[in-house]
Amino acid sequence: MSNWIDGNKIAALRKQKQMDQTELANQAGIAQSVISRMERNMQVDYKLSVVIVVANVLGVGIDDLLASDAKLSNEDNIEPELKSILKELPTLDAKSQRIVAKTMKTLIDALADKV
Repeated sequence: MSNWIDGNKIAALRKQKQMDQTELANQAGIAQSVISRMERNMQVDYKLSVVIVVANVLGVGIDDLLASDAKLSNEDNIEPELKSILKELPTLDAKSQRIVAKTMKTLIDALADKV
């Protein structure tokens, strides 16, 4: 399974902003070791809240951090209601984002079991 976050992109964006890993981690409110693992592609996935705060600190959208094979092949296939919800996620606090992510995962798993 490939990573859905591209660590090379995170490292490049961080360097463009003339930040070190510690500074990015501090501004994102996460451990420096998380940034290190992200940049070295040491983990397959991350909590949505982590990806959102890293993207916000780097001044990019979540999609900019995705590996090319993880991007949606055709965004037009996403229902407008889902697009709207996804755009609202960055406005939520971390706890709420975790709740949304957990709920979405549960629903997706339940739907997958029915297929």
